[in-house]
Amino acid sequence: MDFDVIVIGAGAMGSSAAYQLSKNMRVLLLEQFAFGHTNGSSHGESRIIRLTYEQDYFVSMMYKAYAAWDRIRESTERNFIHKKGGLDFGPPDSPRLLQTIKSIEKIGIKFERLNAKEMRGRFPNFNIPGGYIGIYQPDAGILNPDEVLPFLQNQAKAQGCTMKDEEEVLSIQRLREGIKVITSKGEYTSKKVVITAGAWLKNIAEDLGIKLGYLQIWQVAFMYFKQRESVDSPIFICWEEPVFYGFPEFEKDGYVKIAPHFSNKIIDDISKRDPEVNSELVKLTTKFAERMFPGLNPTPEFSERCLYTITPDDNFIIDYHPKNKNILFCGGFSGHGFKFTALIGEVVRDLILTGESDVNLEHFKIKI
Repeated sequence: MDFDVIVIGAGAMGSSAAYQLSKNMRVLLLEQFAFGHTNGSSHGESRIIRLTYEQDYFVSMMYKAYAAWDRIRESTERNFIHKKGGLDFGPPDSPRLLQTIKSIEKIGIKFERLNAKEMRGRFPNFNIPGGYIGIYQPDAGILNPDEVLPFLQNQAKAQGCTMKDEEEVLSIQRLREGIKVITSKGEYTSKKVVITAGAWLKNIAEDLGIKLGYLQIWQVAFMYFKQRESVDSPIFICWEEPVFYGFPEFEKDGYVKIAPHFSNKIIDDISKRDPEVNSELVKLTTKFAERMFPGLNPTPEFSERCLYTITPDDNFIIDYHPKNKNILFCGGFSGHGFKFTALIGEVVRDLILTGESDVNLEHFKIKI
């Protein structure tokens, strides 16, 4: 065998998996585009990290995720969490906000309850509507993918991982012992394969006889609004319908970033994606920003696009091929998965090495 394991897809989860696996194994990391590309879901300079979740199993996982980020910090002296605090707010009858409060209370997360007046007083740049409720959790913050991914890839390379980009996977074939991966530039064999291909996961899975029809590809957008006056604030999630979220000044001096957590463009074939920014989402986000943040210039000065690969219930896919335990699928992380990057690398390592993980993966099995 050329390798012990081949990882297909060098986004956040593939890079994290390669970093963890290459500590003990001969690893090949394959990427169809150039490393650091912007075609998928792992580029940009800000992602939210938080403990506040509707599902109590995600709250429990986030405890483990924070610990995994701490292990990276302790072993490499690199701290990737920029703590800013987090504000979740919305109507008092918001089912998702109320469930979030219930879940974090159940797990024992420390937080503050705030009414609309208290939120406006504490965060004067937020125009919180009267009657809204909120929770503030101080451990929330920001992760920077453009810092994290190169670091993980460089660490993996230093540990002996073979890195190949601009090399598309054409087929994955089962051998009598192990797997053969045929690419646009060569052929490789390994004992096991991990597929972390993001929006391309559906196509690869279908070639392997698995239809992931419930895995959706969203075309989303995010915008940067200029602050009239620089004000420090937390990351936020507004649990209205639809949901919006955002970041304080971090990526670009003088600008805050706001994005919708939904899309009016859902495609079933990655080849049909629109290369342009989703203009309807820009309009809807602009209206939200005008209403909620009077201290911002009303028109975004920058907007960018991104792909989400997401399941209807927001659960991930972390599971073996039903007929071949040497093939592991990992996907559906978009929208809220980046915060788990450090943990997912450890989960993949444990599944490949031992077939077990101390993370409960029951909710992440493939639905056929």
